Amino acid sequence: MSKLLKMMAIAAVLLVASLHAESQTPKTLKPTITLKIDRSGGANGASVAWHPVQKKYYAAQAGNETFPMEVFDEKGKMLSDNNLETMFDVRGFWYNPKTKTLQANGYDTYGWAEYKLNGKGIPTSVTKLDIEAGKPDPQSVGA
Repeated sequence: MSKLLKMMAIAAVLLVASLHAESQTPKTLKPTITLKIDRSGGANGASVAWHPVQKKYYAAQAGNETFPMEVFDEKGKMLSDNNLETMFDVRGFWYNPKTKTLQANGYDTYGWAEYKLNGKGIPTSVTKLDIEAGKPDPQSVGA
């Protein structure tokens, strides 16, 4: 088979695959849980992280170290006190399965941080990690 015929065959397969993908009916998603931060301080939700060991959701507001953070159970009931703060200028927020900890990346040169949790799974402190931020711009979110 000539090189031209092989390329045409590949192009035809790709065209058929793309037409199939475009013809799929979109699904409507239904919300299953709502996590709401009711306090003032920040208007930009940074991120929500699921901690599979604690079986809790952690939600943080981006903006500065005193902005709200909330902890919720798996049904969305708030578990944290109404005065819990991020303690770090959070942009991105995730659970690290290797270290089994909640981690975050911060604004600009803040770098990365790791949260220490008490026995109830509530963050009590944050430690900056010695990891270069490695971000394309100051507001980038890690996940």
